[in-house]
Amino acid sequence: MAGLRHRLVHDYDGTNWNIIVNVVFEDLPELIIKLKELINEN
Repeated sequence: MAGLRHRLVHDYDGTNWNIIVNVVFEDLPELIIKLKELINEN
């Protein structure tokens, strides 16, 4: 995640937007579910 943020902030022109779209629509929803599970454990 930190690497993705770094890429967006410091190498905006070199960003592959297909990868960003993939992360947002495929990886992010799964991450949100896992984070909610962790929050509910406490």
